[in-house]
Amino acid sequence: MKQAFVEAMFPDLRGGNIYKTGRGRGGTSRVAIARAFGDLLKQVSKKRVTAIKATISITEVIEEGQCE
Repeated sequence: MKQAFVEAMFPDLRGGNIYKTGRGRGGTSRVAIARAFGDLLKQVSKKRVTAIKATISITEVIEEGQCE
């Protein structure tokens, strides 16, 4: 299971909306990143966004009961 963290800056927005963080989990990195961006964009809904500067971090999550 992968977990993605997206730390983003929205240069068009001002005040408390300029820096946001989203996170998501999924079986693959692609799914985790998509869910993290979905979480991120949900936080700035109803705002006009034309540019995003983002840093994506992906980690491996070991669930309970899973031995390696």
